Amino acid sequence: MALTAREQQIIESIERQLVFSSPLWAVRFDRLKRPAAYRTRRRLRLAITVLAWIALVGLDAVRSPGPWLWIAVAASAATVALVWIRRRIGKYGYVLRRR
Repeated sequence: MALTAREQQIIESIERQLVFSSPLWAVRFDRLKRPAAYRTRRRLRLAITVLAWIALVGLDAVRSPGPWLWIAVAASAATVALVWIRRRIGKYGYVLRRR
């Protein structure tokens, strides 16, 4: 459904007001305007990372647990922590709130 020029102007003015009142809205609007290729590349990176992790654990499981298993576990923990921190900063603007 196509919007008229007037409706597009109204929506753009609402977006500008929201962005001005809260910078977090700017981040949300930018995410909506990203192309589908961005999301595809992100999924591809995730799939490659998961396959690499499975390969590391699989190669190390053939033998007794050794350094590669611990490297894979440490890398996984670091990745989860970094993703959590990025999401917290993107959503709230800070990581841990002081009470």
